[in-house]
Amino acid sequence: MVGADGKPLKDRKKREVHQNVVVGLDADMREDAKAALTKARERRPGLSVPQFMSGFGPQHVNDPEALWDRALLANTRSNMTITLMCAILFGIMALFLGAFIIDVYNR
Repeated sequence: MVGADGKPLKDRKKREVHQNVVVGLDADMREDAKAALTKARERRPGLSVPQFMSGFGPQHVNDPEALWDRALLANTRSNMTITLMCAILFGIMALFLGAFIIDVYNR
């Protein structure tokens, strides 16, 4: 994250402050944000969405709601959470299956 002066923000321990944000696809952007991104890419070819997002938005830096609808972001967050829960569940099931096979083999 950066401050109003453009320098990286630092916490009490003098470490740079980072914030993870959920972003969507270019195709799902609001029309005004998509037009601004196209215009910015004409001036700076190769501009990424996170780089563009760091300077776009009326109130906050790195505000994903300035680019995408809240419902789309909530859906993306939910999908990521469900994917993480499934990965953890499959890991636990694999451990259980491995322990079960070892127990049956040792009998």
